[in-house]
Amino acid sequence: MTLSNSFKSISLVTGGLLLSYVGFTNPAIAFSVTFNNSGFEDSIDFNDGNGWEGTGDTLRDSGNIFTQIAPITGSSQALITTGRHTETDDPNTTASTFNYSDINPVTATSDDGADELQDFLGLSTGALSINRSNSDDDTKLRTAKEGSGIYQDFTVTIDQSDIDDGTNAFYLSFNWAYLTNEPTDSRLGDQDFAFFTVFDTDTNNTPVANRSITVLDDSNDDSFTTPLDSGLTDFQETNTSSYSNNSLYTYTSEPITTPGTYTYRVGFGVVDVDGLDRSSGLLLDNFQVQEVPFEFSPTAGIALMLGLLGCDRLRRRMRSR
Repeated sequence: MTLSNSFKSISLVTGGLLLSYVGFTNPAIAFSVTFNNSGFEDSIDFNDGNGWEGTGDTLRDSGNIFTQIAPITGSSQALITTGRHTETDDPNTTASTFNYSDINPVTATSDDGADELQDFLGLSTGALSINRSNSDDDTKLRTAKEGSGIYQDFTVTIDQSDIDDGTNAFYLSFNWAYLTNEPTDSRLGDQDFAFFTVFDTDTNNTPVANRSITVLDDSNDDSFTTPLDSGLTDFQETNTSSYSNNSLYTYTSEPITTPGTYTYRVGFGVVDVDGLDRSSGLLLDNFQVQEVPFEFSPTAGIALMLGLLGCDRLRRRMRSR
């Protein structure tokens, strides 16, 4: 082998190392996640103790119940609403117009014994009493009244190699759309809202009082027709900005610093605020739990790149002699 060919081989090897380093995802690590029915394609019994659990008006829609928005992936999606089956919520409609499961929402107030949704999701009584916006007094909290929700518990296993490699966290991604007939109130501001929550179910790691929610969207439009048009069966406002293949909502967990198997809960809900009238809903699809990818080290990458460039320059010099 000539000296020039030797340097060429070194360059190719160095380049290969660089590419393998950039694309390395450490396939032998012990990181694992257990999660069921991420696309809601399998049949759901929200009370079977396996996979998704639900309370209130929650269902798996295979396209023959809710026709306003099609699923993102496959043929099914999850639908959660505040619509009641037994009473009329929305003007110019009949009872159950925006209720799809024939099951009423559950209580969601900040009073002990009337916080069924919070209890179901594993949240504190006051977790749904969030700040107001666009109201006469934004210092006052919204008064959650009732709502519906779903959750699933999943396990994440981390070992020391994951921690050493920096792959000791996970991220969630999903598509969602907020649906509502609730306009902004001139005095009370934005009212109904949809949310999600994720936390370690071990109360030693995440006490119930520290479990928070993230608001996905709320009723913040004051241009609705009031009352609803006669015979209306579609929600008046639909926020579908995160309901496409090109737009995912993502959440990244805090790093897990001790090896072991952990149980997390991810929950979703939609809540009636200040009153029980006017239905709101949340569509979900394409839910995923994945390992945070191996992070490329800039220092190591620069060193490899400089080595590659150095070999290439030396090879050129040798060729020009």
